[in-house]
Amino acid sequence: MELPDLTFRTYLLTFLSLLCLLGLNVGLAFIHMGWVNMFVAVMIAAMQAAIIALFLMHGLFERAIIRLVMGGALLWFLILVTLTMTDYITRNWLPIAGK
Repeated sequence: MELPDLTFRTYLLTFLSLLCLLGLNVGLAFIHMGWVNMFVAVMIAAMQAAIIALFLMHGLFERAIIRLVMGGALLWFLILVTLTMTDYITRNWLPIAGK
């Protein structure tokens, strides 16, 4: 399968969007919002990963089976993030004996 030629403009916009998301993530590190910081930072990282997978790794132009594998990987990533966030958010719900 021959991949379409992506223009310089596509690569430039991809680069600029990754830089903007990086700046947003760095700026977020200086704002204290409690547990929301981690959630937002992971969502920004997921957007960066999606941009890299779709444009720089040519995920938009692959066959259906490759897109299915990418979707399965995304689903697994979302399951892991959900379980991690659930653990992180609910850590202080139960009192610790002796405190």
